[in-house]
Amino acid sequence: AYTVALNNLNEISQPPKFIRSVRGVWTSYFEGPFLDYVHAQILLPDLMSALDVDGDPVAMIPNRQTILITGSDHLDGLDSMAEITLSATEKPRFISGIPIVLHDGNWCDFHLPIDHPAGPRFKELPDITTSDV
Repeated sequence: AYTVALNNLNEISQPPKFIRSVRGVWTSYFEGPFLDYVHAQILLPDLMSALDVDGDPVAMIPNRQTILITGSDHLDGLDSMAEITLSATEKPRFISGIPIVLHDGNWCDFHLPIDHPAGPRFKELPDITTSDV
């Protein structure tokens, strides 16, 4: 069942629907009846690895209709992604403020060094996953 579900998700996700929005952040773009399943595309790492980013792809899922992607080496992108996610904490159906990084085809926790310039913005993010669905 899992394989069939992934194949179906991959089929409705083609071609990949990401647009480059603010300062180096790719944002999922999807319309139609499957809009509330956009966040499930995180299960298709090939979609994110194909995006042009500086470093490894870093993702955040602020709500079920949005995936944000930037590069692990893109300072402005990291800061913007954290800012967008922080603003989403005030809106309905917030999912998570936890960043993940795609490394060797697998999603892993993403941690910034303490002295990283984007660190202060990431420290503002909630460190738990919540949802009102």
